[in-house]
Amino acid sequence: MVTRIGALLESGEIGDPVWAQTTAFEPFNPAPGAPRAWLVQRSQSGGGPMADFGCHRLEVLLHLLGPVRRVRSVVASVTLHREVEDTAAALLQFERGPCAMLAVTQRGGRSAGHD
Repeated sequence: MVTRIGALLESGEIGDPVWAQTTAFEPFNPAPGAPRAWLVQRSQSGGGPMADFGCHRLEVLLHLLGPVRRVRSVVASVTLHREVEDTAAALLQFERGPCAMLAVTQRGGRSAGHD
């Protein structure tokens, strides 16, 4: 899908991009001692959902829209009180002009397969 979108942008067939938006909501709240509990420990993971899986969405935006001129962000611990945030958002403006919003959260309870 990303390859096809890139080809459409490159060809000019769909015009110049103006706005892109991507969101990812993946509940993740591991119990202490769970195999992936290290992901919510700042000293081991470095951050919450943006560091965990939002970075991959950011890579797609960079691939499609190029270098970023400026960015604004917000991170918050909305309901999961742990070392790293459970929600993050970034508003980006790319050097070529288009803007994008990326929002990610791990907010939610424990669920099978997510710890």
